[in-house]
Amino acid sequence: MTAPLTLLLLVATTVGALLGLGGAALMLSRAGRGRITVDEPDLRRLHTTPTPRGGGLGIVVAGLLASLVALCLAPSSADARLVAIVVWAWALPNGLLGILDDRRPLPARAKLTVQVAAALCATGLGLRLDLLALPPFPALALPVALAWFASVVWLIWIANGFNFMDGMDALAAPSGALFASGLTLLALAANLPLLAITTACTGGALLGFLRYNWPPARIFMGDGGSLFAGALFGGSALALATPAAGSMPLAAPLLLLGPFIWDTTFTLLRRAVRREPLMTAHRTHLYQRLVLAGWPQSRVRALYLLLALAGLAAALALAVPQANSRPHGLHLLVLLGAVTAAGALAIGTHLVERRAVASSPTSLEPRR
Repeated sequence: MTAPLTLLLLVATTVGALLGLGGAALMLSRAGRGRITVDEPDLRRLHTTPTPRGGGLGIVVAGLLASLVALCLAPSSADARLVAIVVWAWALPNGLLGILDDRRPLPARAKLTVQVAAALCATGLGLRLDLLALPPFPALALPVALAWFASVVWLIWIANGFNFMDGMDALAAPSGALFASGLTLLALAANLPLLAITTACTGGALLGFLRYNWPPARIFMGDGGSLFAGALFGGSALALATPAAGSMPLAAPLLLLGPFIWDTTFTLLRRAVRREPLMTAHRTHLYQRLVLAGWPQSRVRALYLLLALAGLAAALALAVPQANSRPHGLHLLVLLGAVTAAGALAIGTHLVERRAVASSPTSLEPRR
């Protein structure tokens, strides 16, 4: 990495942090004048006092500003095209959708319709998973129809998954900052510096926002910030896996985003098996269940940050291009470790709940 690029990444991160901090402060001041929506305690979140939302506005602004700078730096490069698709065809519609939802809740079906349209648009422009690679196993070329389907599902799932995980003070913001850092490193490994600038600036904004989201949170990110960040992460991961970007295996960003992907996927599959409604608010995510079972939020937060750090290390271990001398045993060990960690999180959560119920049947109440 050249010195100018290093400096540019540092500037992008710093500017992003200032925008994230300023956006949260601005929305907090508007909340004090009664001009933004207050998030009342409900069956989804763990907070017990009304708290304003919409503090993630600076995250959206940071991502858009960084992408504009990236496009101006190299408007004709393939890297710039990927940035345009990721941000303007995918992340921006989600950000705007979230901002509107923060002001006045929108019907779930209407939001999903917009997301499907945005995902189809991005996929049609080339943000498509044509090659499925999971080292050390051979890469698999997907049929066109399957590639389209997988790409659309991935984009929608990651955007909403990050949004679903924004249900506890200082969980999504610091985890998202680690995800952004990992995507920045993966983008640099794939020789996509403009994408790296965009993710670095967004990661900085998440850190800046954290100043007002640290427990007890003074303001929440809201759907605007969380949907935008989740869409940017999902789109960046898919951009890294496109042949134009050097075909980095999707397994690398999958492991990076793994803690949030696994929590969301396991939770909704569990609810489907138990025939519980999937479209209604709930507190049955693994992190929520741990808190309700008596774990302090600080311990749950530390666990998920540790898992995010482990995912970052695993993603870098699978990063492409890979040297021919890199042992396949390392790749297999990384995958086995990820599967073991996922199983341990689910089983451990169940054991914590059983112990809480055994000690006191009325103990499943949230703790800060």
